[in-house]
Amino acid sequence: MDYTDKRQFKKHGKRRSAVVCVPERKKRIRRNQKVPCRKRKRKCKKKIIVTRIVYKQGPPGQQGPPGDASIRIIPDVRRYFFVADTDIDLSKTQMIPANRFINDDGEPVNEFVELGDEGYYNLYVNAVLQEGKIYNVNPNALTIYSNEEVIYASTLIILEAVGFSIKRIH
Repeated sequence: MDYTDKRQFKKHGKRRSAVVCVPERKKRIRRNQKVPCRKRKRKCKKKIIVTRIVYKQGPPGQQGPPGDASIRIIPDVRRYFFVADTDIDLSKTQMIPANRFINDDGEPVNEFVELGDEGYYNLYVNAVLQEGKIYNVNPNALTIYSNEEVIYASTLIILEAVGFSIKRIH
């Protein structure tokens, strides 16, 4: 924080300031926020006036306010399609290998994209979004847990993988 003299900062003819007790100044203080002194029984003699809070840009690679730089979050969406050729009985856990799916371009896939903590998967059976607890995805297969249902032949199964990456723009 940068505490400056109150005469240096004016906005629309009004001073923007707050009286803050010195022990309290280490807290984050917003502009125009008045922070009462904790020593209510006696008057605090050490007071300062906060007129403006200025964040300074740190060296590259450190976290902090971006300053002039901005950050873009870029989504990466991939969809995998599978049409059941026979009934899939879910009275027990079923596993569908990744090589039975095709991607958006109609090409067969060998494995699903691995997202880690930077993304998530959605499973659609017959165009209905399924609960996250009934399936699991690893790079080699889609596992659908037992729920006493049946996925009938010719039913479309869509696995959607949504990942995110960050790009810093200067």
